[in-house]
Amino acid sequence: SDYLLVGNPCGFIEVKRTNYSHPVSAEQELFLLQAQERGAFVAVTLGWQAFMQAVEDWLKLQNKC
Repeated sequence: SDYLLVGNPCGFIEVKRTNYSHPVSAEQELFLLQAQERGAFVAVTLGWQAFMQAVEDWLKLQNKC
């Protein structure tokens, strides 16, 4: 993951370019799926705007704990 967000739940965000030039690798996908199975917030975003939206979504979860 490109970003690890510390909290409860923790978050893992993979940021990709909006032109799809670098797809998610099999290793990245496996890591993210395993993290999600253990309760982590996981997102794969295309570009910085989607990244910021994912961070906002993760922050909303923090207020519920």
